[in-house]
Amino acid sequence: MFSKADLRPCRHCGKPVRWTTSEAGRPFGVNPEPDPEGNTAVMRDAPGTLRSRRVSTARPLLSHERLMMPHVATCAPPTPEVTQSPRTPPRAAQGRLATVYDLASYRRPR
Repeated sequence: MFSKADLRPCRHCGKPVRWTTSEAGRPFGVNPEPDPEGNTAVMRDAPGTLRSRRVSTARPLLSHERLMMPHVATCAPPTPEVTQSPRTPPRAAQGRLATVYDLASYRRPR
């Protein structure tokens, strides 16, 4: 039912994702392997497109569908290795314009 051609890497975490078409006609990513904890039914229709829908008590899983976990439920972007130092707040101007802040340190160099 599934093939490796259906897999594409996630642009956030880089893990493989199986892309389906939801009932609304939008792309919907699910994890590559069936998962009993999932809530999405996936099947391949006659033209060969992977279709997905939400499983509910009113519409239970059918025999030709596989239960999958939505990728958004398990996607965790890699933590950045380099952390940027926090910016210091702008300096207040001295003198009679004490409520005016100097934003020169926040401007990007051209």
